[in-house]
Amino acid sequence: MDTAQRSGALSKIFNPRSIAVVGVSPDRELSWGRRTVDQILNSRYTGELTAIGKRAAPDSRAKWALSLSDMPEVPDLIVVAVPASAAVGVVKEAHDLGVGGAIVYSSGFSEMGTEEGAALERALIEAAGDMPFLGPNCLGIVNKQIDLSITTTVYVVRPAQPAGPVAIATQSGALGFVLADLLDGAGIGYSSYASVGNSSMVDATAAAAEILTHESTRVVVVYLEGSINAVGLAELGDRAREMGKFVVALSVGRSAAGQRAALSHTSAAAGDHLLLEALCRQHGITLVGSDEDVVTGVLDALRNRPLPPNPNICILTMSGGAGGLLADGFANLNVRVDPLRPELIQAIRDMGIRDAGVSNPVDLGGNFITLIDKLPDLIALICAQQDIDGLVLYLTFGDRAMEHYQKLATIIGGATKPSWFIWACPPQGAVEELGMPGVVFTTTAGFLRHIEVATAAHPPSAVIEAPASRKVGLREGTSVLTEVKASALTTAAGIRHVDTASSADPLDVVRQVEKRGWEGPFVLKIDASDIPHRAKAGALRLGVTREILQEGLESLSEVAGTLSTDPDCVLVAQPMLAHSHEIALGFVRDEIFGASLIVGMGGADAENPHAARRALLLPTSRDEARSLASWASVALDVPRDEIESAIVGLGDLIESHPEYAEIDINPIIVHEGHLVAVDALIIIND
Repeated sequence: MDTAQRSGALSKIFNPRSIAVVGVSPDRELSWGRRTVDQILNSRYTGELTAIGKRAAPDSRAKWALSLSDMPEVPDLIVVAVPASAAVGVVKEAHDLGVGGAIVYSSGFSEMGTEEGAALERALIEAAGDMPFLGPNCLGIVNKQIDLSITTTVYVVRPAQPAGPVAIATQSGALGFVLADLLDGAGIGYSSYASVGNSSMVDATAAAAEILTHESTRVVVVYLEGSINAVGLAELGDRAREMGKFVVALSVGRSAAGQRAALSHTSAAAGDHLLLEALCRQHGITLVGSDEDVVTGVLDALRNRPLPPNPNICILTMSGGAGGLLADGFANLNVRVDPLRPELIQAIRDMGIRDAGVSNPVDLGGNFITLIDKLPDLIALICAQQDIDGLVLYLTFGDRAMEHYQKLATIIGGATKPSWFIWACPPQGAVEELGMPGVVFTTTAGFLRHIEVATAAHPPSAVIEAPASRKVGLREGTSVLTEVKASALTTAAGIRHVDTASSADPLDVVRQVEKRGWEGPFVLKIDASDIPHRAKAGALRLGVTREILQEGLESLSEVAGTLSTDPDCVLVAQPMLAHSHEIALGFVRDEIFGASLIVGMGGADAENPHAARRALLLPTSRDEARSLASWASVALDVPRDEIESAIVGLGDLIESHPEYAEIDINPIIVHEGHLVAVDALIIIND
């Protein structure tokens, strides 16, 4: 079943007409079964509630039965609050009776990390059959639309914001309520909550898809850990977009690149989190990395003013220093601060703003207070410009202009484009009184942190296929096309490769060099399928002059005889091109995320975990390729049209060769302002 089908089967879990709690001990008030019954009774839930245990509590307001089979009618939902050893039998009984769904609190399954626990969880899944259940090892659900809380946490009895537009689906039950508390502190109430625990049958994406359908939900927060259901997450993002709703995902457990058993630099650099970022970006999901960033992502979603990729922001400030800080911070986030067009500058002058430094940032000067009446019109003018994607206003103090500052905050909050107000060093309590989190900030650092999250998701235009089942990396049944053969294919795909002379005979290579009229210096290589990383193996020579070319090739030929048994082994000579910097372009076929293009810094930085890189899941669209190229043109300083052509060409090559497992084009140098590949590798699933 896809995510929508799975979530549709969950309706009786989230909106049950009748509930049975199995494992209620009347004498143990702190037992999970008893606490659950008490919690439901103390709410305004109007459905039927039955407590199942060895005997009823004398003061119980719930119905009571010895077992599920003793109930006069089959309940929509059961809550399993018995030890793991007994939970399997309870779930089997519920399935056989036709119960609609279950919440399994019980722990002692695969989370224990033992084979016994894993076997018990497999038995639980088998016992459930087609009956959906949350858990095991979960913390229940909350649905404030029907005043239902099935959980044991004390958090739900605390005073809190009224039910709001946010829903939470989480693998970690406790962290889900922590997120609810942080949202509550920002003035945002939650309406639904689901803890999926071990996700044996229902994972967080399926639970999120169900609560996304609730009328009160505008934003669903998903907490992910461990293995990611890439297809389910993509479906969730697409479904939210179709409904005009939003998804904010918090993920932990980033995989180290070294964990990937891969041959190519590209594959080694393609950590799970890089591919997860690509999935979220392409499917409109805001991916964040901390609990506080969840609040930022939700606030931005509720405002529904998304920034495009590589946005152009206009800065209005009364401090040149602050404008510089913001511009530098934006540059680190690949946000542009483009100079204003001459026509816009003239329009600003025509408004009577003549003493300001009109460029971008727009420096209103220390005497900006004389212009404060003009700022609303200036904000409207800038927001009306098609080439400007957002605006930030930076002002300080405001003690003598409180009314103006409050008005400006309101205008910024209602602007037609994403806009923010940094009110630095405000009078005590002034910003809190406004109650505009996510719009008004008191520091540039806090604002830039917000922007980093706000640029994490963009409107999607691609849908990924089910992930391939094959793992990447050199293994049995895999062959390698090294540079001479691989470059012919990548060149045909439109990716320019450095001119190459190759032969098994050193003298033949020399003759090819002479025929081409190359003067040197040269790069010499051994090209063999069993020497993929030539620098590490001593199969590479740099800066070889014309005078010692033959000697260098003969020396390398002797090395090849000791390193390689590849019958197609050849020697390679190439002109050593001067260049400014290096990038890498590649492809991996991941068993979780499927086929992915990756572009980033190249050469020695190809596997640097801190180097700039970005992924694009396939199949994709020209718009997504163009968006990736725009990012690369700024972050990697490469010609935008050429990198776009390379991305599209590589994508077409992959589509026509489903047997390709990896492609590694690294490095691609920037030579005289153009991209030139100087190495290539293709791994094929035979």
